[in-house]
Amino acid sequence: MIRISKLVVLLVALVVFGGICRAAETTIKEFKAEIGELKKTSGEMPWLLETKKGSTSALGKLDKPVTGKATFKLKVQTAQKSRIRNGALLLKSSNKRTVNAGIQIGSKQYSVSGEVVKEIRKSDAKMNQSQVFDLTVTVNIPAKTLTMTVNGQEIGKTKLKNSFKDIAEAGFYVYRTATKFSDISIDNE
Repeated sequence: MIRISKLVVLLVALVVFGGICRAAETTIKEFKAEIGELKKTSGEMPWLLETKKGSTSALGKLDKPVTGKATFKLKVQTAQKSRIRNGALLLKSSNKRTVNAGIQIGSKQYSVSGEVVKEIRKSDAKMNQSQVFDLTVTVNIPAKTLTMTVNGQEIGKTKLKNSFKDIAEAGFYVYRTATKFSDISIDNE
């Protein structure tokens, strides 16, 4: 009888502790565009961000800034048949530093760029330009690293500068194009 009760207590402790230690997942579902036009529709990719001149972004505030490790997941698809086509995840710190990780669809490249990161550029001649891209970006603030994955393939890992202290906002970035995006899912570890 005593052995069974110890086993039950151990199992309950594991379930409770496991639940506490699990990653917290949130989703950003509201964004505000800086310049250009952000339209909300319905479906799996409800956001259309468009600008004809220059670049624009649409950001959503996180409930609490990320200061540890977090994984951001979203879908990206061009809304244009030709010309300039691109779309990226934009991350902004509380001290206004930015980094973006995304796809330059027209030139068949993946890239990570910004003032606080060592740039990554990788070409993909076989890229299907009309496909939906599953974009995953994992940022580890204490380790100062950013890893970008597209459609399950790791594109690259780079170092963040010390001035990128947290992630306070996340959203979308485009340059002279129209691109569809899903909501952004965030797993805090």
